[in-house]
Amino acid sequence: MRKLCLAALRVLACAAPALGQELLNRQVLSGNGSDQPNVIATDSRGYVYVAGNTTSGNFPVTNALEPQPVQGALEVSEAGAPFVNSGFAASSVSALAASSDGKLVIAGTPSGIFRSGDQGVTWTPAADLLPPAAALAVDPVNSSNAYALLQNGAFYKSVNGGVNWQTSSAPLPQVYITQIAISPQTPSTLYAWDNYTIYKSTDGAQIWQALWIPGSNTRYPRSL
Repeated sequence: MRKLCLAALRVLACAAPALGQELLNRQVLSGNGSDQPNVIATDSRGYVYVAGNTTSGNFPVTNALEPQPVQGALEVSEAGAPFVNSGFAASSVSALAASSDGKLVIAGTPSGIFRSGDQGVTWTPAADLLPPAAALAVDPVNSSNAYALLQNGAFYKSVNGGVNWQTSSAPLPQVYITQIAISPQTPSTLYAWDNYTIYKSTDGAQIWQALWIPGSNTRYPRSL
């Protein structure tokens, strides 16, 4: 399977007083295999960018930003440059997070959590061996504080930039939580979510409350 970062042709639209916007042309990006877009974005010029995976040998890559990046567990792009292999010696990366200045990067692997203090150039394992992480986060204000949600639901916190880790709260339910968000205004407030439920903590990940969202199928409406 090839990884692709694609720039599609420009999508043009014009304003019509009665109908709003009218699509003038379109192009289907596909080949003769299985094409899976994962992320779609647009810019102010009207260009559409698609990133994903494909098994199509004839996928159109004439305008590709990166037809087939170097395969590796972790790739890094600096200042919009093409992604390059970071040289991170891990078979796979299940979660990744960085400080707001990009200097500290932490990664979850099958062998535990690794950290880099130089923007991903060199890596060292955390002093405490943890099971694989499902999600990681670094405090946007104080990068010494980092959080890890393990795939078994256990939640851990580090106060020294990912070197040591301690249990922070009761385990979250073993659901498909894949991301942790930290409030930049109030870093003690954290959010974690899956496909059905948002969990909120206002005390630095010690106690979690499942939030009910109108119209959703919330499965765990309780404090943890």
